[in-house]
Amino acid sequence: QRLLIHWAINRVHGFAKAASLKQALTRLSPGLKFAVMNWRERIVSDPLVLRGKACIQGTRIPAALVLGYVAPGKDTAAIVGEFPDLTPEDIAACLDFARDLASFEAAAG
Repeated sequence: QRLLIHWAINRVHGFAKAASLKQALTRLSPGLKFAVMNWRERIVSDPLVLRGKACIQGTRIPAALVLGYVAPGKDTAAIVGEFPDLTPEDIAACLDFARDLASFEAAAG
């Protein structure tokens, strides 16, 4: 099953509510399961692991590496096949992490 969330975030903008995004994703993939997840439960930064880069908890796999596989369209099963320590939820957490970083606004000082 392909990670449709990445596709939807890039192409289904203009939805003001998460419910609208969920409806759009359900139309694209009726079997897609939804769960409320906080990426902070799966993505961690420890100065002693990879010099503090954001990694999947319990691994030395950087979130940026996972996003590098997702960006060109590699599906979840293929990524998990290459990184057996990952779960589909870890990959979704990386996308959520990237979304939060992209929407971060720094205050002018």
